[in-house]
Amino acid sequence: MSRVRQLPVDFKNLKLSPEEGFVLSRVEGQTTVHELVTLTGLDEGRVVTILQSLSQAGAVDVEGLVAIPDLPPHEPELEPDPEQTEGEEAPTEAEKLNEREYRKVYESLYHPMPRDQRVKLAGEIQGTHLLALCFDAEAPVIHAIIGNPHATLDHARMIAQHHHTSIGLEAIAKRAEFLKDALAQRRLLRNPGVSMTILNRIANPKMMLEVYKIAIDREVPERTRLIGREILRKKFIVASSDEKASLLVKTDGRCVLHLVNCSLDAHATQILCSKTTYTMMFVQNLARWSATPPALIAHLLRLPVVRSNVGMKKMLLKHPNASAEAKRNG
Repeated sequence: MSRVRQLPVDFKNLKLSPEEGFVLSRVEGQTTVHELVTLTGLDEGRVVTILQSLSQAGAVDVEGLVAIPDLPPHEPELEPDPEQTEGEEAPTEAEKLNEREYRKVYESLYHPMPRDQRVKLAGEIQGTHLLALCFDAEAPVIHAIIGNPHATLDHARMIAQHHHTSIGLEAIAKRAEFLKDALAQRRLLRNPGVSMTILNRIANPKMMLEVYKIAIDREVPERTRLIGREILRKKFIVASSDEKASLLVKTDGRCVLHLVNCSLDAHATQILCSKTTYTMMFVQNLARWSATPPALIAHLLRLPVVRSNVGMKKMLLKHPNASAEAKRNG
């Protein structure tokens, strides 16, 4: 850890900026750079830059100072709008620039360091340089970042997007406030390194419609989609009649493709039979679902949209659950 001490100098002859004078006033005896960051509230990169300037002016002596480049100020990511689609939002140009700068600093400054040193720094530094360390591929470094008292949602979101070891990603899951964040969740779902344990913790509390969106999201790995479909089936089996009927209607029946070995109870069937208007897509999907109950098939056959479509009527009449009476009337 770099240590700083004041040198005997005539401060009246120094041309210091207010910021430089502020940092210098906090140097008492032998002070570490980390202590100066805490005392001044400035970013570590800024403190190091000021110390370099003070050192050149002969005001301080710094032992083992490592030059840390200034990074652009980080702007916290906006909270996702719950009314908007759950698809990953496109990053702004400023966000892309910041991430490039963070990665550049990580590759040039932190990556060459021994892992133990990176782990130690990850538990001490803060601000934008802590964001730069989020690009580290080593799980112990990631756990140290999340354990850092200065870690925020921005760090969890960055790790969820760029770190790819399941052990490292488990660090996010240990912080409930990080794991419940919608943007962190979406990035974890799209991360190929996420563990089944985290996927279950994200998906199990969600409503069936949200789980269905995970099951069909082409932006997530196939393994994640498969887990989403399994969770969807389990939820559907124990769901209430209203929830089952609602899912079928809201997805236009598309969800039945993933409801293998599932069925509709009498009440859910009654709810669906009480509705007199369905799209052709809904009817087509129910005609292809082996679990569609006889009563619902009979109801769909009576709908005007089906009676005027010979092909759709034939599909329903060929369904294994179509009753003999329905076939006679058809």
